[in-house]
Amino acid sequence: MVVAACVCLCLWGEARSSQAADADGLVRQGIELRRGGQDLEALALFQQAYELDASPKALAQIGLAEQALGRWTAAHRHLREALQKPRDSWIQKNRATIEGAVRVIEARVGRLSVSGSPSGAEVRVDGERVGQLPLLEPVLVPAGRVALEVSAPGYLSIVRASTVSVGGLTRENINLQALSQAGEAKVADQKAIPNTAAPPPSEDRPRSHQESPTAVTPAEQVQSTPHEGGTWRPVVTAGALGLAALALAGGIVEHVVWQKNVHSFENTAGCDPRVSGRGGPACSGFYEAGDRAMLIAFTAYGLTAGLVAVAAIVHFTSPSDESRRTTVACAMAAPALGVGCTFRF
Repeated sequence: MVVAACVCLCLWGEARSSQAADADGLVRQGIELRRGGQDLEALALFQQAYELDASPKALAQIGLAEQALGRWTAAHRHLREALQKPRDSWIQKNRATIEGAVRVIEARVGRLSVSGSPSGAEVRVDGERVGQLPLLEPVLVPAGRVALEVSAPGYLSIVRASTVSVGGLTRENINLQALSQAGEAKVADQKAIPNTAAPPPSEDRPRSHQESPTAVTPAEQVQSTPHEGGTWRPVVTAGALGLAALALAGGIVEHVVWQKNVHSFENTAGCDPRVSGRGGPACSGFYEAGDRAMLIAFTAYGLTAGLVAVAAIVHFTSPSDESRRTTVACAMAAPALGVGCTFRF
């Protein structure tokens, strides 16, 4: 029995030594990856090494890789845990480096204290679970705005934005509302809405005491109905006048362009509308630009007149005369320059 126990102990020691050697190899590979800037891949190797041999060295390397990746809270937790092994030779040798990393991390985090109800509700910060209500002590979170979520079965979850200052303590109190209470509150709100419908006449009341419905004549029905055309008239009038103003402005601009080209044509030597090519390329350009501007200007003037007419008809036509439909049709009057409009009453 003693021999068997010694053999088992030796085999366990050899297996333990083999695992430690494998873990050290993974740590060395991870360090090489970190030197090449591959922190995420190195973190995976450090975690594998820690699973094989839960050494303070592997744990500290996990924290340093997480610091490089900006995972401040996890890095702080793992580095602080590694520092709690002061007798480890590797920790003693690298203690100053680890403590410096902890100070760098603490300049980027703050503390968040969460209280409230119900007891046992799950608390998450930025989607990561940090504990249950009541939290026995504040949790370390990244400084700045964080998303605080509290949830529990049978209760309405609450998500709240909280601002945590660097090195400071932020307190939040969240009390969840039970789903049954939320349903009762909704029913109470519905009951609080007054019922404006008239109650039906009671069969138990004498007929003489029941309210007789008031007869409504056709004339009263017509008067009580708002006129269908009363709402669109101001909109159409304003729209037509606005478009007319735009058309007038465009016509004035093109009129100025037309006169400018006429002046340039008349004051350029050799320009003559009767000769071929108008007297040269420059003359032809002035002539064609002026002709085009004139066409656009007169078209805009005609459109302005038509829109003003439409606005006037819509505004001054009585709403009671809806049976007398008004039709306005406008079109270009070719070959003359202008717009022709026809009005039917």
